[in-house]
Order: sequence, then structure tokens, then C-alpha cells
Amino acid sequence: MITSIQKLVQELERHGIEPGLDEISKLEEYLRLVLKWSKKTTIVSKRIGENELLGLLFDSLIAAKVIEGERVADLGTGAGFPGIPLAIHFPEKKFTLVDVVRKKCIFLQYVRDLLGLDNIEIFCDSWERLGGSYETVVSMGTGYERVKDATKRILSPGGRFVYISTRSKNCHLEVQNPFIKARTCVIVSRETNRD
Repeated sequence: MITSIQKLVQELERHGIEPGLDEISKLEEYLRLVLKWSKKTTIVSKRIGENELLGLLFDSLIAAKVIEGERVADLGTGAGFPGIPLAIHFPEKKFTLVDVVRKKCIFLQYVRDLLGLDNIEIFCDSWERLGGSYETVVSMGTGYERVKDATKRILSPGGRFVYISTRSKNCHLEVQNPFIKARTCVIVSRETNRD
């Protein structure tokens, strides 16, 4: 797995994202935990391989270029993508990871505690019940329109909605993902209803 993480680091550095040694160590441990847990329970597909997980890490961290503010919410985080990699990358920011599936929340709490990610809060409920105000709301792999509508309620005035996808429409940032042979499209918009 070490060589895989080294390839991830090289690819991120090509895009101007330079993880430190502590960050690399935590990303590697996170990857190991996702692989281990996914064999026992469905936090990600049981058929997902290391390359696909590296692809998810790559997509998560490419979005680091457009994250703003101190408070970030990850809606529909699942096994923690993109929230956990971003929280590892930005230890000074506060992240709220939102998922409704209890076993995924248990996994997220385990990872948070094991890796010492004190900047993560887990909200194990529907994102429609999430309160608060966030400078950035991020999501990956959820329905774009559905999550965009939910974002309007919790996004701070002037905040940003960041959606990570493989669709190539209205991309703020588009790069080739070297692990899954697909394009990564990062859509950025300001969706607040608060004026």
C-alpha cells in the first residue's frame, strides 16, 4: 500500500497539493481502515478495490483547492469521502460529516478517534435536520439537485457549495483522475437563500 500512497502524493503534488508526512500517514491508515471494514460491512461496496479508493482520495483532495472558511459540512459522507481526507488536510478547519446510516456513522467515529481528528463532528441523521451555518458545503456521489437544494438552508451568506462528480458540465475545476481513468469535475456555486 505504501507505493500506492506514494503515487497518490505524486499525483496531488502535480496539481499543487502537497501533503505533509503526518497527513500521508493518516491517509494511508484511513485507506487501510476503509478496505478492512468494507470486507465486513457495507460502508463502501465490497467489490471496491484499492485503485477505486485511491481515486476517491484523489477526488476528495483535489477539492481542497476550493474549500473556503472555517466550517465545512459534508452531506452524504458515507465512508467519509470527501470529509475525512479534507479534515486530515485542513486540521485547522471544523468539519461536520453527515450520514443517515448508523453503521457508517460508527465507522466515521472510529476513524475520527483512532486518527485523532478532533476537528470532525459526526451528525448521524438526515441532512434535512442539520442546523447551523457553514462557509462551505461539500458532497460527492449524492444527487446533485437534491443536495444543492439542501445546501441553500445551511450555507452562510457568500459561502460555497462544492460538488465532486465525474460529470463534465459546469466544472470549476476538471482533472484526470489517474486511479479510475475518469475525469474529476469539481462544481462550485453559491447556493444560499440568505441575502
